[in-house]
Amino acid sequence: MAVVGFGASPAGGQLRVASLLQARPTCPQNPGSFDCSADPYPLHALILYDGALLAGYSVGSGSNYQYIAKTNTSGATKTYTVRIYLADWGGLSATTWGLAWSSL
Repeated sequence: MAVVGFGASPAGGQLRVASLLQARPTCPQNPGSFDCSADPYPLHALILYDGALLAGYSVGSGSNYQYIAKTNTSGATKTYTVRIYLADWGGLSATTWGLAWSSL
């Protein structure tokens, strides 16, 4: 698991976090061939922590993205820790990933 960022949310605000792991089909060496495999999806989880407490998570197969929306009901600004956990590479030897968040 990797800590990949911190997101702050004002009182009553909502923190939105999205992650993407790139999927890549496997294609033969022959440039004239269109017989490529389906896109393998790396199985990953997007996890949100409030200190040591789990504040939210998104995990699922069948897609290469995850999304969390968390409303801050504490009455004060909170800083959350965002983590990505890669559970299964899905047949990929490597991948490129991205993470974005916004706080309103």
